[in-house]
Amino acid sequence: MDMKISEFEGILGNYRNLLEGMREGPSKIFVIKAAESLQKRKQLCEIEKDRLTQQCYRLENIKSLTQRFNAVTDAINT
Repeated sequence: MDMKISEFEGILGNYRNLLEGMREGPSKIFVIKAAESLQKRKQLCEIEKDRLTQQCYRLENIKSLTQRFNAVTDAINT
């Protein structure tokens, strides 16, 4: 995910540099639309990355709680 996001940032930087020297016209509008589309894709990747990070955090918490619960039940049974 991080590689994909950094790739999007690089391409967006290229679009910004390209737009600085362009005059108004159909080609500039096309580049703007392409940049907006790429920005949306980048945002979706960032959202997905955040979701995956949260999911991993929750799974680690569940794993930790399960281990503690098993330790307590083992202590009670002993």
